[in-house]
Amino acid sequence: MLNSDVIVLAPDRPDVTLVAEIKMSVADLRAAEQQLKMYMLDRRCPTALLVTPQKTWIYRDTYKDFTADSIVLEGEASTTELLGLSAEPKSGAELESSVRAWLERLAASWPSALPKAGPVRKPVVEHLVPAVSEGRVMSGVLFG
Repeated sequence: MLNSDVIVLAPDRPDVTLVAEIKMSVADLRAAEQQLKMYMLDRRCPTALLVTPQKTWIYRDTYKDFTADSIVLEGEASTTELLGLSAEPKSGAELESSVRAWLERLAASWPSALPKAGPVRKPVVEHLVPAVSEGRVMSGVLFG
């Protein structure tokens, strides 16, 4: 079972609104996606991120049915551009810290955390902002 690295909880309930799985590399993207999708279904989590130092993928549950097929890829972006970093993180701890800081900015004051431009800006505004806004960003180890 997947242990998420960072989760966002709803402001007033223990509902998981976003899960971020952080990996230094992904050898098999399909397997990583499947594992993330199963975690989303298990936790009834509507949005997720799969993050590597190079790329970030954004997923959303469409709720068409209650299978992994209802979870779709909404966008992918350069991690450094998405998180507003000057360089790629060099360690898992640095990457997790960067993701967590960005999600905290997104939760507290989302306009300041938006990517400057590009195709990923739309999925961030449409899917991540509603999932994260005013939420509580925390370590995913609470949900093992």
